[in-house]
Amino acid sequence: MPDNRHIDIGCAITKFSFIVCRNEDSSISKLEHSSQKETILAFFYIILDLLYQCGTVAAIDIRDYADVTLESLKLAREKS
Repeated sequence: MPDNRHIDIGCAITKFSFIVCRNEDSSISKLEHSSQKETILAFFYIILDLLYQCGTVAAIDIRDYADVTLESLKLAREKS
């Protein structure tokens, strides 16, 4: 997989959604993707999680909801 520094999330509606996790130096550390049946729901949670991290949505941890409803994708949590 080529290292594309411009695409970190995506949705191929009939295939899967994905999110790229990066290291401090912007290199790819992990690529998470959903199953085909969870494509839309996973993409929705990915977008909400990114907005949550920016502080632009209500102060709920959307990752808790994603963990309960998604089987194929787990959103990363910050290390304490």
